Amino acid sequence: MYVLVDCNNFFVSCERVINPRLEGKPVVILSNNDGCIVARSNEVKKLSVPMGAPFFKWKEYLKNHNVRVFSSNYLLYGDMSRRVMETLETCLPEVSLYSIDEAFSNISGVKDIETLARETKHIVTQWTGIPVSIGVGPTKTLAKAANELAKEHTAHNGVVIFETAKAAVPYFPNIPVQDLWGVGRAFGEKLPRLSIHTAEDLLKKDDMWIKKELGIPGLSLVHELRGYEQTTMDHHRDMRKSVIRSRSFGTRVTEKKDIIDALTYFADRAGQMLRKEGLRTKIIRPFFMTSRFAPERYYASKTIQLEEATNDSRILIQKAINVGEQLFKQGYPYAKAGIVCTDIVDKKHFQQSLFSAERSEDGRIMKAYDAIKKKYGPYSINLGRTSEEKKWHMKRELLSTPERKNVSSIPVACCK
Repeated sequence: MYVLVDCNNFFVSCERVINPRLEGKPVVILSNNDGCIVARSNEVKKLSVPMGAPFFKWKEYLKNHNVRVFSSNYLLYGDMSRRVMETLETCLPEVSLYSIDEAFSNISGVKDIETLARETKHIVTQWTGIPVSIGVGPTKTLAKAANELAKEHTAHNGVVIFETAKAAVPYFPNIPVQDLWGVGRAFGEKLPRLSIHTAEDLLKKDDMWIKKELGIPGLSLVHELRGYEQTTMDHHRDMRKSVIRSRSFGTRVTEKKDIIDALTYFADRAGQMLRKEGLRTKIIRPFFMTSRFAPERYYASKTIQLEEATNDSRILIQKAINVGEQLFKQGYPYAKAGIVCTDIVDKKHFQQSLFSAERSEDGRIMKAYDAIKKKYGPYSINLGRTSEEKKWHMKRELLSTPERKNVSSIPVACCK
C-alpha cells in the first residue's frame, strides 16, 4: 500500500503561513521575472483564471477582483518544503520525495490506515501550517488518483483510501485520463483522439490494444490501475545525467561585465548542486544568448572537456569566464545565460588523473564555502564576481516579504 501526501496549492499556502491575513483571500503566484501565473488559490480557480496565463493579460482582471499577486519566493518555498518532508518522516515509514510538494510512502503492513492518514494530515498542518491532501492505494497510480479525489471533494475531509483496486472502480468514470499519474502531454493529447476520455474508458481496452497503441508505458499504467504494482519505492533518485543552471534576465544586458557576472553566478550554482548531490562533471557548456524574438539574434556557447571530473565552483567559474571573454559581441541585447554540465559521475567512483592537480584542501575549501552559505544565507559569501544585487537578476517586484538572507533581516519579536 502506498500513501501520497500532496500539499494543497503549495506556493499559495506558503505565503499564507507567513501572512495569515491571506487566508480565504484570492491569491496568485507568478513565475520567473513575474511572467506567468504558476499557482492559484481555490478562490482564484473559481474565477476561471487559467494556470500558466501571462500576467500582463490578466493583470486588470485580477486587480478588479481584488486578487493578491506575489512573485515567487523560492527560498521560502524550499524551506517550507523541507519542513513538510521532515515532518512526514516522523509520521510515515519509507518516505520518498516526489516533488517539492509531494511525497510517497510505502505503508505495507500498517493495519489502521485511516488513523495513520488522518493523524499525518493533522500533524503536518499543525507543525508546518501547510494543508495537505492524502491518497492511499495498492499502487502509486491508485494513490495518486485517490489524492486527486481528496483534493477535489471536500466531503472526504482531505483523505481518500482505496484499500483495493476494486474500491477505486466506481470513481473511474469521473477521473479524466489526463489526471492519471504517468499521463504526460503526449498521452494526454493522443488518448482523446482514440475516444479515451476517462480512466474507465482506458480500462475497457484489452492489453493487446493498449500495448499496440500506447506501448509498454501505457500497459504499465493500466496494470497499476488494476492494482498490479509496476513501480518500486525509490529511496534514492537515479543519478542525474546533467545539471543545468540558467535563467532569463530581468532586463536586457548589453555589457560584457554583466554577461561575465551572470556566467560566474550560474557556474557557481552548478558547482553547489553537484556537490550537494555528490556528483562531478567532465563536460561543461557555458552559453549566453539574445531573445529568439530579437531582430538580430546571437547565440554563444562553447563545449569544454575538462581534464578530470570536478565539482569545484572555482574551476567551473574560470572556464565560464573564459567563454564570456572569448565569445562576447558588443551591440546585442542579451536575454539569457547559463551553464550545462554533462558526463556526470559519482564523486565516490570517479577516476582521478595520474597527473591530477587537485589537492585535498580544495575539497575542504568548497565544503567550508557551502557550510557558510547554509548557515548565514546564500549571499553571505561569494566567489569572484557573484553577488546579490545585479540588474540581470530575474525581476521579482511583488515579493510578499524580503528573503531572509542573514540574521539581521529576521524580524524581532518582543515578549512581555
